[in-house]
Amino acid sequence: MSKPEYWVALSSVEGISPVRIKYLLNRFGRIEAVFDAELLEIASLPLFDQILASRVLRARLGLAEIRCQIERLKSQGINIICFEDAEYPMQLRELQNAPPVLYYLGELRKISYDRSVAIVGSRNPSDSAILDTLNLTAQLVEAGFTIVSGLANGIDTTAHLGAISAGGETVAVIGLDLLSICPVDDRQLVAQISQNGMILSDLFSPAPFSQGDLFLHKRVISGLSIATIMMEATIDDDSMRTAKFALEQGRFIYVYDWQSNRKSNEGAQELFKHGAYPISAECFDTCIQMLMRTEADGKLHNVGLDGEQMNLFQD
Repeated sequence: MSKPEYWVALSSVEGISPVRIKYLLNRFGRIEAVFDAELLEIASLPLFDQILASRVLRARLGLAEIRCQIERLKSQGINIICFEDAEYPMQLRELQNAPPVLYYLGELRKISYDRSVAIVGSRNPSDSAILDTLNLTAQLVEAGFTIVSGLANGIDTTAHLGAISAGGETVAVIGLDLLSICPVDDRQLVAQISQNGMILSDLFSPAPFSQGDLFLHKRVISGLSIATIMMEATIDDDSMRTAKFALEQGRFIYVYDWQSNRKSNEGAQELFKHGAYPISAECFDTCIQMLMRTEADGKLHNVGLDGEQMNLFQD
């Protein structure tokens, strides 16, 4: 097993993506060997040049400091999983842009990734959406599923709290580093989630703002899950990014159909065009049965833009 500081150092290099890291691993075999390579060896790889290669090799100068920072994280209860670790979630490992390193608060052993379902939606949900989210979450927990969401106000926190109240497990995937997530108002919820699952991030330390990376953590929400359920969203809601990643990953998508023309149903109507399956409170049991069938098949069914997802419901 590689030392985590090598993974952290490499993933922290400006311009390095998960795809580029995979090229390095394919070429050099072990991540430690990357830092012993010659500049021209790295520069000759696809997607690399001499500037990026020099950044990679300079990163070894910071290994000692990174070791100290890792110890600081551990002193705060924050643990690390690297891509090559056996504990790294299988669903994420399959993704082309899987995070090289994950940081978490909580207990990894509690999480059943092959029985995880993402529930996402509006930051300003209706009362009906809140009640139905709590109802669905309780039924999913009773069926043995772990609830994944993003810790945002609204549907996300409702899903987390619903899982905790039902005695289930929940995973919160955030777009901040774990040392930056504890404003006073949220400390109780953070502690509850950590005790009933974990809080997950792919960021080592505070990162400069980047519009392109702002929603990148949402690929982890959908990537951890066998299915994503959209409860309520406008067309420009942040949670639509999670649904977009789910489509790209070929993951199963359910969308609550509010049977109305109100603005909060715009996101649902857009996702229906791409093969998302409509659900309502009256058919939660059917939704859960299909999720259990998907999990039993051992397959993450593909969602096609031509409506292939609908075929899964035909015997």
